[in-house]
Amino acid sequence: MAQVAKDLGVNHETLRTLVRKAQEAERPGAAAETAKDAELARLRQEATGLEREMCRVPGLSRSVHPGHPAFFGDRGCRRASL
Repeated sequence: MAQVAKDLGVNHETLRTLVRKAQEAERPGAAAETAKDAELARLRQEATGLEREMCRVPGLSRSVHPGHPAFFGDRGCRRASL
């Protein structure tokens, strides 16, 4: 592989990474996993945005207790006015 990388003018580790990614993409179900990963990332980003919006609701942080589904725990709102 090192000789092929040299012939192509790329680093051998770069070529190895590209070959590995191509092999993974050929696996059955690889596209479905990629779609799931993308959806999971999108949902996590959306959840973070919703948590930020909830932090803007006046008085919410004082009315939400640890057993409540909206409780953020250590990731809670961090505002000086709380």
